[in-house]
Amino acid sequence: MFDQILYRFRTGDIITRLILINVGVFLLINIIAIIANLGGLDMLYTSGGGVRQLFLTEYLSANSSWKLTLYRPWTIITYMFTHEDLWHILVNMLIFFYIGQLFIDLLGDKRMLPLYIFGGIAGLLPYILAFNTIPALSNGAIPIIGASASVMAVMVATATHVPNYQIRLIFFGAVPLKYVVGVYVLLDVLALRGNANMGGHIAHLGGAIYGFVYAKQLSNGTDFSNYFYDGLRAFTDLFRKKPKIKVVHKQAPKPKKSPSNQQARVDEILDKISKSGYENLTQEEKDFLFNASKNK
Repeated sequence: MFDQILYRFRTGDIITRLILINVGVFLLINIIAIIANLGGLDMLYTSGGGVRQLFLTEYLSANSSWKLTLYRPWTIITYMFTHEDLWHILVNMLIFFYIGQLFIDLLGDKRMLPLYIFGGIAGLLPYILAFNTIPALSNGAIPIIGASASVMAVMVATATHVPNYQIRLIFFGAVPLKYVVGVYVLLDVLALRGNANMGGHIAHLGGAIYGFVYAKQLSNGTDFSNYFYDGLRAFTDLFRKKPKIKVVHKQAPKPKKSPSNQQARVDEILDKISKSGYENLTQEEKDFLFNASKNK
C-alpha cells in the first residue's frame, strides 16, 4: 500500500501531491494523538498560549503572535498542510480537488503550487495583523492550521479567470462558478460580525483577495508564479556546490618574426659569410640560418 501511495506521489500531478501531503500530515497527527490518549501520554501535549495542543501540531501550526512566528519561520508554510479535524480536511481537499483540476486545465500545472503557497501566506498575514490590532481578537497567541486560505485563493482565482463556467449542484442544476465562489466569500464576510473562528475567516478572505489579484494580474500579463520559481532557484543555489576555479598560468607566446624580417636577417648572415666565411658566424647565427633553411 505504501508503495502504491509513493508511486501516486511520484507520477501524479501537483494536486495529487498536495493532497497526499495534507492527508499524510493529518494521519500522522491523529495516529500520535490516539497513541497519546490511549497510553495516557500527557507529555505529548503542550499548552502554549493557554491552548492544549499535540506537540506536533504546535510545531507545525502558525500563530497570531508575530514573535512566535518569527521564532518558528517554517510554520508559515507548514500550517497550510496541517489538519486535525476530519471534516476540516475533507471539505478542503474535496473543493481543492474539484476546482484545482479546473484551474490546471485552464492555466497549467506549473501555476498551482505558487498559488497554493502564496494564497496560504496571504491568509496568514492578515490573521497575524488582525490579532495584533483588533481589540476583540487580542487575546493571546492563537494557533492557526489548515489549507482553507490556499483553497480560497485557488477558488477565487479560477472564478475570476472563468466567472461564467457552469458547475452542476444538487437541487440547483447548472450554476456559474462566480456565484458559487461568491457565496463562500460572503459567508466569510458575514462571520466577521462575531464567530468563534473569526480569525480563520479573516485568513480565508486574505487568500481570496490574493486569488483575485493573482488572476487579474495574470490577465494583464504579470504572472506571480515566476517570482516563486525565481526565489526557489535562488534559495537552492545557496546550497549548490560551486565549481572550483582553476587558475592556469600560461606563458605568453614568443613573438613570431615576420617573413620579411626573417629574410632580411638571412641576407645579413649570408653577406657575413661571403665576407669572412662560415666559421666566423656566431652559434646563434648558425642556428638561425639552419632553422630558416628548414622552414623554406
